[in-house]
Amino acid sequence: MKLSLFSVNDHYPAHGRSVPQLYAEVLAQAELGEALGYEVFFSAEHHFHPYGVVPDPAVLLAALAARTTRLRLGTAIAVLTFHNPLTVAESYVMLDVISGGRLVLGVGSGYLKHELAGYNVDPDDKRARFDENFMLLRRLLAGERITHKGRFNDIAGVQINVVRCRTRCRSMSRCCARRPPTRSAARARR
Repeated sequence: MKLSLFSVNDHYPAHGRSVPQLYAEVLAQAELGEALGYEVFFSAEHHFHPYGVVPDPAVLLAALAARTTRLRLGTAIAVLTFHNPLTVAESYVMLDVISGGRLVLGVGSGYLKHELAGYNVDPDDKRARFDENFMLLRRLLAGERITHKGRFNDIAGVQINVVRCRTRCRSMSRCCARRPPTRSAARARR
């Protein structure tokens, strides 16, 4: 049996723990998880609320990459709806390279109203925005030069210049509501 760790990275100011203390605890927990033989450490991405104080999991996971050697590093999830797919591709490929191919990239569309409002994303557009960004992310991670004029992105002949590790980068999952997993998985293989 393989076991993994997951942290929402929630912070409750009334409990007397600072954000820097939380980060230190999360890093220490992941290091302990590696020592105990855990397979993957997953971090959530959340914004604008104490529910989660890791707005960029790539930064936290890069810190863990420097402190660990075997533990795989995962996002559960990176909210693709809120970010430019070029930036997401570059940041996570860089993390994969720094970690020696230990990245497990999970992406999703987000669901919290205050986060959608904070990023000025209309809830009715989140599915279409995610689908367009996901399609572009997959193409960028495959090394394609992208020219795309869509509803949410306008990209003219761009190819990322950081090459991902080929040994373990086959792990990318898609987490979205309102679509059965089998349909999402089948569509992701296209």
